[in-house]
Amino acid sequence: MKTKILILFCLALLINSCSKTDAPLAPVTSNQTEVTDAAKKDKSKEIEGTFYYQATTDFDLTCFDCEAPYFDGGNYFGEGKIKHLGKTTSKTTVCLGFIFDQNYNVKGVHVANQCCSLFADGEEIYLTNDPYDLYINPNTGMAEGTVRFDFAGGTGKYRRASGYFIGEVVNDLQGSFTAVIKGKISY
Repeated sequence: MKTKILILFCLALLINSCSKTDAPLAPVTSNQTEVTDAAKKDKSKEIEGTFYYQATTDFDLTCFDCEAPYFDGGNYFGEGKIKHLGKTTSKTTVCLGFIFDQNYNVKGVHVANQCCSLFADGEEIYLTNDPYDLYINPNTGMAEGTVRFDFAGGTGKYRRASGYFIGEVVNDLQGSFTAVIKGKISY
């Protein structure tokens, strides 16, 4: 009989200890929380590289109509190798307007509208940007400036692309330009 009572007591103790819900959990340090939160929040990848563009008549991007005082700046095809995107191509077209100094000499161009897409891994990445200016460097004769592009989705694996890049643009005003870019992308 003592054995049966001892077994019942052990069984009751086991059931009681397993159902206990206020047992302390292992403490979580603030460093573990910060790392976990940061990993959840930022899944972006750093991108950087250089695009080389040439004027082309091989395609016609008709994203918008240039309205006076702006004029159609033509179509450009670009190629580059971008960190985390690999070999990437780009198609762009622009509406331009001249920037004059007080003596009505051209000192730069205002890029009023720009339609631009990137192509990586056989997929398209859509871009948006605000107007920007390129000023002629008197030492080089090149038009130079900075532009910010934002990723706005795309096709395939880039359908939720977001992020941005900053481009340092140098345009020879003869039909070619380079854009050295650096930024972040998530998709």
